[in-house]
Amino acid sequence: MSSEQRERGPVHTTANITSYSTSYYQPDGLTIKKLIRSVCERYPDNDHLGYREYLPNTTKRGQYIWLKYRDVNDLITFVGSGLRKIGLVTGDKIGIMAPNCVEWSLTDYAIACQAFVCVPVYDSYGEKDCQIIVVHSDMKAIVVQRKQLPFAASIKASGMAPHLQFIIVIDDASFTSPECPQGATHKFSDIVALGKANPVPDQEPLPNDLFTIVYTSGTTGVPKGAMISHNAVAVGSINLMTRATPPPADQQDYLISFLPLAHIFARVLEYTVLHFGCGIGFFSGTMSTLTDDLMALRPTIMAGVPRVFSKTYSKVFSQVEKKNFVAKLAFKTAYKSKLKALTEGKPAPMSDKLVFNQIKDKLGGRLRLAYNGAASLPYHIQEFLSVALGVIIAEGYGLTETCGTTTCGQIVSFDKGNCGVPYRYSEVRLESVPEMDYLVTDKPYPRGEICHRGPTTFLGYYKDEESTQKALDEDGFYHTGDIGMWMPGPYKTDDDPNATTYADSLRIIDRKKNIFKLSQGEFISAEKVEAALEKNCKWIKQVIVYGPSTSSALVAFVVPNWDLLISEDNEKETGASKWADGAVAAFRQQRKEHPEEPIVKSAETEFESPDALRKLLSTAPEAMSFVLSAIQHTAEGCPTEIKRYEIPKGIVLCEEEWTVENKCMTPSMKVKREMVRQKWKQEFQQQLALIEEMDRQVLKTEKRTIQKKDTKKKEEPQQSQKTDPQPAPKETDAKPAEEEPKPTAESEKETTETKPAENAAEVAENQST
Repeated sequence: MSSEQRERGPVHTTANITSYSTSYYQPDGLTIKKLIRSVCERYPDNDHLGYREYLPNTTKRGQYIWLKYRDVNDLITFVGSGLRKIGLVTGDKIGIMAPNCVEWSLTDYAIACQAFVCVPVYDSYGEKDCQIIVVHSDMKAIVVQRKQLPFAASIKASGMAPHLQFIIVIDDASFTSPECPQGATHKFSDIVALGKANPVPDQEPLPNDLFTIVYTSGTTGVPKGAMISHNAVAVGSINLMTRATPPPADQQDYLISFLPLAHIFARVLEYTVLHFGCGIGFFSGTMSTLTDDLMALRPTIMAGVPRVFSKTYSKVFSQVEKKNFVAKLAFKTAYKSKLKALTEGKPAPMSDKLVFNQIKDKLGGRLRLAYNGAASLPYHIQEFLSVALGVIIAEGYGLTETCGTTTCGQIVSFDKGNCGVPYRYSEVRLESVPEMDYLVTDKPYPRGEICHRGPTTFLGYYKDEESTQKALDEDGFYHTGDIGMWMPGPYKTDDDPNATTYADSLRIIDRKKNIFKLSQGEFISAEKVEAALEKNCKWIKQVIVYGPSTSSALVAFVVPNWDLLISEDNEKETGASKWADGAVAAFRQQRKEHPEEPIVKSAETEFESPDALRKLLSTAPEAMSFVLSAIQHTAEGCPTEIKRYEIPKGIVLCEEEWTVENKCMTPSMKVKREMVRQKWKQEFQQQLALIEEMDRQVLKTEKRTIQKKDTKKKEEPQQSQKTDPQPAPKETDAKPAEEEPKPTAESEKETTETKPAENAAEVAENQST
């Protein structure tokens, strides 16, 4: 346990529950096994798990095909019995490495009902991390899709995972032979058939028994396996129930499942919707077909991450910006009216009819609940999409170690820039971090590291007692490493929107681990700087800042909003037509001459400029200088958020967006800082060298200034000796000579920062010319 005692703030809780959540399953003694079997009996005729098959002789998919709750109930028994039949016993670890699909959930349910332990493996992880998880978890079996079969087979053959005995491959249309594919020990259909022929009863896990080991996606270091109990996940689902409203009596809810089920929040959400017999429709496996899946499913419930919501916002907003003056005015009027109605919990039929129905139809037109997780969603995006979609997007906060449920905003009102009050079964307090100047005694808003306690808190890290002791203190609070601030304000209870009480809402403002020192010894709070830049600089899409202890200034790694930068509409601001010897101007002309040609895009990005142009501009001195100047101007306008020594003086422009696919982001949408730094290491080193050169130029200038002053002082006595002696003044007229004021540290710093070489990009431009 954490031995260092720091000042701690009061524990925050909320008694907020809803009549809806209390009408179903209660936390005491609840396990995932009890929840699953109960809902299958309660809603036998409801659609449960849905998928889309390819239409014959085409590459297109048809409508959703559904397994009813009663069908799933039987299949759970068959899968669990089949796993028992091949030799698995209570407590054995079973891995699942596949995109979201029916077989993923069936395996997870069967594991819960047979008291096995589920170990999800992100199918988008790099091979090294996946290998670590398979070996470290001691899994005895793994369920994989055909794509992951060679990986699993190679690990088993290598002997690195001595416990791994069974590789179960999910059936798909490519299986043309009844034989098991090479490298696998069983097909999923074989397991079902074995279990159907040899059914066995469920095993009854205890509430505190281990249900799943979820490996943290980790922005740095080796993934750690968070051990989570049955009751923790079950209570997490009840927590989310307190941020829901019941569906109409004559309507069944439908959830679109595309957030990776290897992420704890996605799983907890799916257990949550089971409480009211919701149908879960799985996406087709790629984000490029998600829109088509949404139109086919027409979901009533959706959860996303900032990356997904930001893309939706960008598309809608860019379409609005292209409208003429009259259309823009109509949109703004409808927006204002709809925002007021949404805030008051009232409909706005005219605004919907004129403007917003066509936007809502893109998501199927039936959405009634929406949640954002994984990272903070900028408020302007939250508000805009909430108005456009007609539902308030609830902002949540949680970690793997807290089952993804620590705090959450409301579905009946906006909580601007915050992530809500604690859930019903969560306790949250802050702890001072004096080295970052965050104290629980800060006025008017207490600040500090966020600590969580409650039934959703994890059991510890698998085979890592040292990390467990560091993470949990003597009171049972988990130390998140995130820095939060309590924001007071009115709070409307979900049961009665007209009843107002007062409760503190949590705002995430920094990350404890992302602090480092520059050469002058100042602590840099990276995430605070990045958040301010992303919020206030429109030219930025993604950004991180870093500087080693040997550097006097920060370097910003930036994925610019390339579309905005090269847009002809912004030419007056950017002057981009001259960049890279007129490359942008040439690109614009080509687009005008050949508008029918398809736009070249990178996978999973919304950048409309071709790869070659972005690559060229990423090293163009004019583009670098423009973006860096914009960043510095933005930083100077945020003095309360960014200090002078936190303003970047070097820049690396990244031509491609940071994604899970290029290994620059974790599956939970957090930037892998070390990966970004390594990927653009050469450019980073060049910027550090330029900053050093800037420092040398400053020192030379200062040295010359001092030498001039010394020379002047030496010359003054000689000049006075050459002049005629003057009579001494009378004593009454004598005045002491005014001493020249000595430069303060601050004034010296001002002098340093106002020398000719203002930033590394300008130095680079000077050197290149």
